[in-house]
Amino acid sequence: SYGIYNGSSNTQVFNTSIINNDGTGLYAYGGLYVNVNVANNTGIGVYASNGAQFTNCHIVKNLYNNNSSTTGAGVSNGNNGTNQFTNCVIWGNKTKNNRVNISGTNATYAYCAVEGGVDGTANITLDTLNSGDEPGAYYPNFTNPSDTAGAVGNYHYDYTLAAGSACINQGIANTTSLNLPMYDLAGSLRIKQGRIDIGAYEYGGLIVNRVSDTI
Repeated sequence: SYGIYNGSSNTQVFNTSIINNDGTGLYAYGGLYVNVNVANNTGIGVYASNGAQFTNCHIVKNLYNNNSSTTGAGVSNGNNGTNQFTNCVIWGNKTKNNRVNISGTNATYAYCAVEGGVDGTANITLDTLNSGDEPGAYYPNFTNPSDTAGAVGNYHYDYTLAAGSACINQGIANTTSLNLPMYDLAGSLRIKQGRIDIGAYEYGGLIVNRVSDTI
């Protein structure tokens, strides 16, 4: 089963949470995904192929419940086309016995914050811990992430950025080609302090006319 199954390269998904599903969060055969939070699904977070594009997305705390799989629990890239990830957070995803964030090589990553790191342009290597004080370490500092990966009862976790997050003001400087909406996933202005943050949520500020839905 899937939170969202998209089989069209023309699909565009903005400001959407795909959370707490018993199965893959997002199947993306092409398409554009902006300000999307894919979190706490018991299955692959995102299966991407055919040149799918992800901008300012959270892909966090998904659990692919397979003992021996090397398939990425956060992102699994298919063999068709080259997927693009820009300003995305990929963190806390794991298979049953191993922490595997990403699999597949048909993808590019730019200005992303990824647990364990990923090749690409200006990416940040996040620590496995949400917060800490280790010198030289980079922490996502989510406000209230879940303790475990996968679907959880009574979903109430908060993946907005808290003070000190490594994602604040670290997105790509020139956003003119990113098709960004005015507001982030929480309804706050998408760009503050002169530079965009990494992920679906901008740090700080007043929430403006918040409207949300859960799939």
